[in-house]
Parts: sequence; structure tokens; C-alpha cells
Amino acid sequence: MPAQNQNQQLLSRIILVRLLALLCSGLIAGFSHGFLETQLDSNGLYAVFLATFISILLIYFFRVKSAKATIRRSELFLHLSCDALLFSAGLYFTGGSSNPFISYYIVLLALGATMLSRYQTAFLAGIAIMCYSALLFGTSSGTHHHGGETFYLHILGMWANFVLSAAVIVFVVAQLLTTLREKELALSDARENIMRNEQVVAIASLAAGTAHELGTPLSTLSVLIEDAIAQSPSSELVEDLNLMASQIASCKTTMSALTRLAESTDSSQNDPVILDALVQKLVTDVEVTHPNIEFELFFPCDIPELHLVSSDVAFRQSLLNILHNAAEAAVKSITVSVEQKDTTLILNVIDDGPGIPEHIQSNLGKPLLSEKPGGMGLGLFLANANIERMGGTVKVFNLPKKGTRTEVKLPQIGRI
Repeated sequence: MPAQNQNQQLLSRIILVRLLALLCSGLIAGFSHGFLETQLDSNGLYAVFLATFISILLIYFFRVKSAKATIRRSELFLHLSCDALLFSAGLYFTGGSSNPFISYYIVLLALGATMLSRYQTAFLAGIAIMCYSALLFGTSSGTHHHGGETFYLHILGMWANFVLSAAVIVFVVAQLLTTLREKELALSDARENIMRNEQVVAIASLAAGTAHELGTPLSTLSVLIEDAIAQSPSSELVEDLNLMASQIASCKTTMSALTRLAESTDSSQNDPVILDALVQKLVTDVEVTHPNIEFELFFPCDIPELHLVSSDVAFRQSLLNILHNAAEAAVKSITVSVEQKDTTLILNVIDDGPGIPEHIQSNLGKPLLSEKPGGMGLGLFLANANIERMGGTVKVFNLPKKGTRTEVKLPQIGRI
């Protein structure tokens, strides 16, 4: 569930609890005043009830029900703090710390522990303790606690019990809930990775079968083109036929590599390659199919060591997919650079295209998502899956004015 929707649901629960507390407080105050003839500061209590009711209406219609509202965890903290202050004001007019319902502070802290961070929960506990401590010194009438020293010690014992309970919630319960949330997120990521790996396996099986089926047609086309070149009297036609032949040869090379990858079970057999040279070769391949795009290459010439990365076939294809995507999006030029930070190599591919539309940016990298005519939406998905399998990451950013930057981070496996 997105964090925004989750925070909106949590805010609606806070408002529900506030409404229930308001109704119960009204019923209890009415019963105490009408049947038990308890002396209450009615004007002050009515003001607190009115302020609470107005806050419920405003938050419900302008925050909970608003589609444009962006609710963050800090806002949840502010609402729970407001609840603590409103509750303290109600206690001030109904007996202060001698009110038996003062333990409701614990409910607010329990809500904070489930919704807020550990530090926000600790701050909320500090607010509740200060409010409770202030109520020890009197009520709205200015009177202090009566009933002798024993009763006053009972009140102090209730306060000490509350402080201890608040400390337990902050340092034990909140920490446990934080750990549970982290494990839940980790479990969600693991499930997502399993689903993605299953999709990758299915696509790989389909690709291996397709490579086998296309072998014969491509060989036939290659023979026919060679015959056409030998018989053609036109130099322009021969040039076009040579281009077709080179493209068919490239397809056959890719499918042969795909077949070897499907038959291979030991990835350690792949010898390391120099990233700079690999990128330069892949750019040359892309330039053949996109002759109108100008590539600018920037490599770390000031570093004497040459950077080694895996020569895995799937990794090569992943980088090729990223470069093809950039070439198809670019208008005139693409900038490709390699840099190093500690043991991490960073490949940046920057195009001058229109950028990524907002409606697909949040789902970028998912399968079957493409804005290109005839596109299958698998290139970036497979590139991301393969590079993450190697311990790297792929991130795509829109540039401030125009264009897109694709950042590939890779672990360096050695130097020569």
C-alpha cells in the first residue's frame, strides 16, 4: 500500500478515536453533573467540546476526504499532540489529576507507538507527562487535592505509574513495532523480488525458444542477401543490402549468446571485461541503428587502473537495452560517462529527449509498460532485474529542463 494512502487511513482512525472520546466524555460529564451532582466548570468544558468537534469536522473534510491532501507522519504526530492537549484541557475542568479517566493518556501513547517513529513517540510521551504533571497542581477552580496525605500520595503514585508506562511504550513497544514494520517491508521486498524473478524466468524461457525458432529463418535471409549482393548492379542497393546483412549477423550473434546463456549454469565462467571498452563497443552497435544520434563518451582517463565488471551475456544485453532506450528517446545527442566512487562504478546515460511522462514514472521498470509504438515494455524491466542480480542498481531521473538521466551503479570486481 502506498505511504500516502496508509497515512490517510491512519488519520481517519485518529479522527474516529477523537470522536469516540468526545462522545464518551460528553455522556460521562452529563451523567456526573445530572445524576451524581458533581460540580463542573460547564462553560470551560463546553468550550473544549466545541473546539474538539470543530477540529473533527475540519480535519475530516479538508484532510481525510481531500484527494489533494498530502499527509505525512509529522502531521499524524501533530494531531495526536492536539488530542493530548484537548484531553488535558478537558481534565482541567473536570478534577485534574484526580479524574479517574486520566489514564486515557496511555491510549494516545499506544496510538503514537503504532503510527509514529520512535522519536516522535518519545516527544508525544514528553507532552503527555508535562500535561499530567501540570494537572497535579490544581483544577479550573484553583483547588488542590483533598482527602489527606494518603490520597495525595495515591495521586502521586498514579502519576509515577503513568510515567513508567509511558517509558515502557516508548522504549519497548515502539521499538518492537519499528522492528516489525522493518521486517514487514523486507518481506514485501522479498515477495516482489520473487515475483520479478518468476517473470524473468518465464521471459527467458520464451526467449530461448524464440532464439531456436528464428535460427533457420535468419540463416535463409543471410544466404538470400548474399546472393542479392552478388547479383545487384546498383551500388546504393548493395550498400543497403550490406546493412541488412550486418543487422542479421548481429541478430544471429545475439541469439547464439542467448542460447549459450540458457545452456550455461555456471556464471563464474564469464571472464571480467573492462567497462569502458564494453560501453564503447555497445555504443558502436547502437550507432548503426541510430545514425542520426550523436554520442559523446567521457571515460576516467586520469585513473590508470582499468575497471573490470562481469562479462555476463545478460549484463551486456541490459546495457544495450539502456542505450537503445536512450537513442530512441533522444532528439540529437546522448552523453555517456563512467565514474568511480570507492569500489562502485557509475555509468550515466543522458539523452536530450522529452523526458518520462509523469503517469508512468512511478511504475517505471515494471514489465509490459511502454510508451513506444510496438514496444513490449521489457527492456528496462529485464535490465533492472539483471543488474540488481549482479549487486547493482538502475535509476532513471528526469532532468530539470529536458531529457533523462539513467544511472547504473555496478560493483567493481577488480582492476588490471
